[in-house]
Amino acid sequence: MAPSRDQQLEHQQDKIDHKQEKLERLEDRAERSGDRATQERIDRQQEKLERKDDRVQQERLERKEDRRNDRRDERQQDRLDDRRDDHDDYRRDNLESASSPIFHPGKPTKILISPGQGAGWITYAPKNASDDYLVWMLTYEPLIRALERRERKDRLEEILKDFHREARQKFNVERIMCARVGDLAVQEVVGPFEVREKNGAEWIVDARNARSRRIVPMGAVVY
Repeated sequence: MAPSRDQQLEHQQDKIDHKQEKLERLEDRAERSGDRATQERIDRQQEKLERKDDRVQQERLERKEDRRNDRRDERQQDRLDDRRDDHDDYRRDNLESASSPIFHPGKPTKILISPGQGAGWITYAPKNASDDYLVWMLTYEPLIRALERRERKDRLEEILKDFHREARQKFNVERIMCARVGDLAVQEVVGPFEVREKNGAEWIVDARNARSRRIVPMGAVVY
């Protein structure tokens, strides 16, 4: 099996160290004998060797940093997997179903939806959430505007934190397990609809003919 890049770099470092020791011995002899030409030649070789040593050291440091980042990413992925497990537990314990109520906007309205795998948005709202809260969450304007402007991820994360803070202040709803900003999208709706979810992926269903479930009017809530 071919040696890994780390093994190759370690071998190169050993060779550099060995050659540096050899040059130091030769330099001592040249100094004792007063051989100026040999000293200059050894100095040039040492400069060349130092440049090579710098390159090897730099690559080893970069690879060490890459391994540190990989371990960090693995820990983040483990936390994400745990979070998704928590999502499943939360859904079983706190949600009515994998569908939202039927929403009835009075005009074309932009809403937030989580079409990717991972976690839902409105379908992950607390079971006992008020209609006002559901409409506010579904149409949370700061996040909609930021997504449409394609804001940076760190800015979107800040807005998501603001959402959780406002949810607690306005509706006494503690931080809920819901979609990450990278999973969210904006979609416009024009008539009665509900949002359904499976495995964290949400989609919109036309509900103009549905009459059997709770209807939440949209457009009359003042924030």
